[in-house]
Amino acid sequence: AIEKTRPDIVIMDIDIKGPGHKRLNLPESKEDAFKLVDAFGLTPSIVVSSGGGLHVYWLFEQPWIFSSDDDRTNAMELSRQFQHEFIAHGKRNGYELDYCGDLNRLLRLPETLNHKNDPKPVEILKFNPACRYTSSRIREWFESIRSAERPSDVIVEGRRNTTITMIAGQMRARGLVLGEILGQLQMVNRQRCQPPLTDEEVERIAQSVAGYESGSGNSEQATTQAQRLVALGEGLNLFHTGEGEPYAQLQVNGHNENWPLRSKAVRHHLDRLYQARHGGAFPSSQARQTALGVLEGKALYESHVKEVFVRVAEADGCLYLDLCNQDWEAAQISPAGWQVVKNPPVLFVRSKGMLELPSPEKGGKLDQLFAFMNADEPNKCLITAFLIASLRPSRPFPILILQGEQGSAKSTTARIIRELVDPSASPLRTLPKGDRDLMIMANNCWLLAYDNLSGIPVSMSDALCRISTGGGFSSRALYTDGDEKIFNSKRPVILNGIDDLANRGDLADRSIIVTLPRIPQGRRRIEDEMWRDFYQAKPKILGALLDAVSFAIGNIEHVTMDALPRMADFAKWVVAAEPALPWDRGYFVKVYNANHVAASQNVLESDPVARVLHDFIVFQSRWEGTATELLAALEGRLGDERVKYSKAWPKTPSYLSGRVRRLAPMLREIGFIVEQTIKRGTKLWRFEAPKKGK
Repeated sequence: AIEKTRPDIVIMDIDIKGPGHKRLNLPESKEDAFKLVDAFGLTPSIVVSSGGGLHVYWLFEQPWIFSSDDDRTNAMELSRQFQHEFIAHGKRNGYELDYCGDLNRLLRLPETLNHKNDPKPVEILKFNPACRYTSSRIREWFESIRSAERPSDVIVEGRRNTTITMIAGQMRARGLVLGEILGQLQMVNRQRCQPPLTDEEVERIAQSVAGYESGSGNSEQATTQAQRLVALGEGLNLFHTGEGEPYAQLQVNGHNENWPLRSKAVRHHLDRLYQARHGGAFPSSQARQTALGVLEGKALYESHVKEVFVRVAEADGCLYLDLCNQDWEAAQISPAGWQVVKNPPVLFVRSKGMLELPSPEKGGKLDQLFAFMNADEPNKCLITAFLIASLRPSRPFPILILQGEQGSAKSTTARIIRELVDPSASPLRTLPKGDRDLMIMANNCWLLAYDNLSGIPVSMSDALCRISTGGGFSSRALYTDGDEKIFNSKRPVILNGIDDLANRGDLADRSIIVTLPRIPQGRRRIEDEMWRDFYQAKPKILGALLDAVSFAIGNIEHVTMDALPRMADFAKWVVAAEPALPWDRGYFVKVYNANHVAASQNVLESDPVARVLHDFIVFQSRWEGTATELLAALEGRLGDERVKYSKAWPKTPSYLSGRVRRLAPMLREIGFIVEQTIKRGTKLWRFEAPKKGK
């Protein structure tokens, strides 16, 4: 409360449960009362143990001199608001606190005794002489509390740690100390985070941010530099993605560049602007960090959500291919053709490993590509189809599997394909160990290419299927926090290896499998010469690829197909481009269907469950029964008992049902009927072999 006769101090009286206090919903101890004060967020100047609780003082910088009745009314209103906010803070923490106004009755002087009930010493527990306030500072505090309590700005899971840290950074830049930062963060967390972070996580963030030099106080030079940097940053086009990542769009030499706000590119850009405007040395790292913290807050809370793209994008009926050159140009592909444009209407972002594509040229033919590849006519068709599909974002992509014995140029073929669409400093990589690493790669490049595989683990096979046709991944953003990082990307993928890689039905179902023959001794080329010739031909080959994509954009709405194959979006897109491709209409669907049947047969031959199930259905012609009956029937046909006890064989009826569901598309591909029905509450599997002659 504010003493009306001496308005240079604010006091709260916090009772503690015990003799002399009838209420039960009070803090149990001084420690609990201290926690309540710390969580309020406005660091007190003095905390006194009154004998039965705490008296908490917030000192003004100087006495508030009343020059009019309005001043006195404002002081009374400030007192009322302060008490209201603190008592509401107590209620949120389960405590019922008193309003206080009569300081003659409440005030206990330190170094005296409180004789209420048993005599107890009155003593100072904390003294923070630097914590002094003005009436305007306290009013700003009220406004920050009300802003934090606004329910409209909800912080969802996946953005909590980033958002809370940004809010803390802004408060530290204004000079707030740990107690103030922690209190406001706890309120923001409680009111806006869904679900809230743990108290430990919020405290860790507050302590971490409070350790930085503040934007005011001890470092006047750093403050001045930070303020100048923030002013310069006002000219940046700030925005954030749907995942809560802050970005800045920079204007450099007449073109726009899009970079994460904490990237080196943004830091260097601000440094250059600072030196050009103010001369002398670059700003200090402390000033730069403070300014970036403020700019991040603006990007997250005062700007629009915008989508960013890697290499390929789509907008307003056009496709865009980022050439990744210094002028940030892109190839714009429309039904009318293609052209190279500056400042495309989509926001491309780039990672370290992305390399430049040449400016495409007119007059090329896709046939030129296969002077550098070891492929027969059907495989040329399938590789061309994959390339065309890779330039259409946000749709399911086929997985291109290149297989063959040593010396069949699998790796070289994969590199050429990638060079034509998404060149990289590391074009072919080893398969990652987990989902997180896979998605990090997908966020940093467009086309994923994995080399020299000897097999694909089950978990990675599932992950590749998800990234091919769409599916999200989530992981902790950092090992030290509980927030989630959400990944959701579709990407074209190339796999190559000697062994059959698509031995699981769901992977084979999404794949184009190209088996390359061994190159005869007389047809081998010197690698340096081959790459020199390829790079010379590359601009025209790229132009021919863009011609085919342009035709597909204009023709896609006119395409009708009698029977849609698996990966129907991909198939329809290639058929739409077919009049501009070097083969007759209908040839692609014929080759693609044959490739699919061959992949299905390969899965059935390589999977022990598939082999036994296939032979069982052929033998029975028709069969219907439960999963339990099916497992017993299949085990009865095993010629080798070792298969039954191997890891590949299902041990339970439910696991067998899962395997059958995976195999069903492969079996249907070669004419079998596979259905699961429910009769009188019982799930049944029904199989029928293809009729002879079909």
